[in-house]
Amino acid sequence: MIVGYLLVVVVSLLTCGGQLCQKQAALSWQLPPEIRRG
Repeated sequence: MIVGYLLVVVVSLLTCGGQLCQKQAALSWQLPPEIRRG
């Protein structure tokens, strides 16, 4: 039961992290190259 709970937590963290990465990637594409390099 504890292992299953940990799996759910890890999957939820990975999913949230993936969504955040997608948002950051989308924002970086909208920013000018100068800001993207920094």
